[in-house]
Amino acid sequence: MIRQFVLFFISSMMITTVWATDVEHSPTVAKHSVIVFVSMSMPRQSLITTLHDANKIKASVVMRGLVHNSFKETFQEIAGLVIEAGNGGIELNPQAFKRFHIETVPAVVVISPDHPCLTHEVCDRERDYDVMAGNITLVAALKEIRDRGVAAPQEARHAIDVLQGGAYV
Repeated sequence: MIRQFVLFFISSMMITTVWATDVEHSPTVAKHSVIVFVSMSMPRQSLITTLHDANKIKASVVMRGLVHNSFKETFQEIAGLVIEAGNGGIELNPQAFKRFHIETVPAVVVISPDHPCLTHEVCDRERDYDVMAGNITLVAALKEIRDRGVAAPQEARHAIDVLQGGAYV
């Protein structure tokens, strides 16, 4: 009982768990220029590394749905990952997947944090944001976006600087 309470207390301090119906009301997605889309089907170590790196650059980490359709299991899984990663959190937000047309994970979206697309129904992938998906690290995805992106290469460059210790967010 005490262990469960401590885990709940620690987890509730470090996890943003939201079932958002709208991206603009999301506590994290609407504030960040880097959004990382993940799934519990990814290898555990990849999730831990992603959470660790995303936390360094204050990126939002988003998951589509629940583990085994259970809030309790989802919360426990996220809590364990957050503890192993040293901090961070995962937001449950299926609408963000729709807004940014995310079909595969991991995926990294880079967008200007004040872009109007964040408050509209649909974002245009060609114009409003840059995305990189596949089995790739966060820093590698950001480098691809920095080098080939059209919507937010400066935001990707800044995030890389932070990840590599050259700047502070």
